[in-house]
Amino acid sequence: MEFKISDWIVNEGNVFELPHSCYYIDHIQHEIRKQLNLRQQIAEINNNDRLKINSVTDFLNVFIDITKDAGNGNSIKETLFGREGFGVKFTPPDKWPNHEIYRALKNELLEKYYNEDCKALLSLQNYRSNYDKFKKEFITEHLGETEASFIEAELRLCTRIEIELKKPVYDSLDYLGVNNFGDIQGNYFKNMMQPIIIERRAYLNEKINSISTATHAPPPAEKGRLKVKQVALIHVYSQIQITRENANDIAAKHGYTAKTSGEGLFQDYTHFSDPTNRKGKPNPYSITKLKNKIELFESVLEHLEVKQQLRAIDEIKILKGMLEAEQD
Repeated sequence: MEFKISDWIVNEGNVFELPHSCYYIDHIQHEIRKQLNLRQQIAEINNNDRLKINSVTDFLNVFIDITKDAGNGNSIKETLFGREGFGVKFTPPDKWPNHEIYRALKNELLEKYYNEDCKALLSLQNYRSNYDKFKKEFITEHLGETEASFIEAELRLCTRIEIELKKPVYDSLDYLGVNNFGDIQGNYFKNMMQPIIIERRAYLNEKINSISTATHAPPPAEKGRLKVKQVALIHVYSQIQITRENANDIAAKHGYTAKTSGEGLFQDYTHFSDPTNRKGKPNPYSITKLKNKIELFESVLEHLEVKQQLRAIDEIKILKGMLEAEQD
């Protein structure tokens, strides 16, 4: 398995919308990366290949100093291992294998799931029970927005969680030979969350249809027309060709009727048809432009079929890896 640090970040960008009190999860992972970077520097200086992190197994088996601050006033050791969890209290030594730390981090997510106090982790039953409350909170915070806007935001969250759960950090690690964790320490959280998000997406789509039927208005995805770049990307991933001959007709179907609309759509389609342009940094480059590119790609996922989504998700992961490397 190819090793990319971006594949081994739990709750990246707080996708599970954990409260601020859970910031320690991010801080611990930052501390891990800091220790690994220092180890790599020492390996380079001493030309010691044994110290280098070149694979997933290297990454997971390296020992981490867990006496360091977890960002909450306690050490990593005290935060993850110094209290009872799932009926077991265990105190490891001051240096502990990275895979054990990641097992503990996933257990933290399990605990938040069982506490049922995070919207993103709620079962369908509890989500349905709290739907009106969540909708009211959203509309209060976003003045002028509607229930349709709330559903759009919730569907985007579903997509982000689906992308997050495809990362290997949420899989069982048995196949790496690092430890025989068993399911509860491996992909148990992922196996619970995937059906929850599928059910929630179906429920939200039912809400869309009920709003559409009641008001004769288009569903949220059609409320505002797609941007030209979105249309181009959707056609690329759907493998539907755009030529200069049909570009004007396709642009017009999406509400773009200016004389130059078809040519602009054709140029965007041609650009994104090249895998190098899809998976490479924007030119001219800036971190903001890279973030915007990631948002653009994520915005078309809901318009793609499952097989097409997988291809797009793989390329989004590449772009996020670039962003992570720039921000470290």
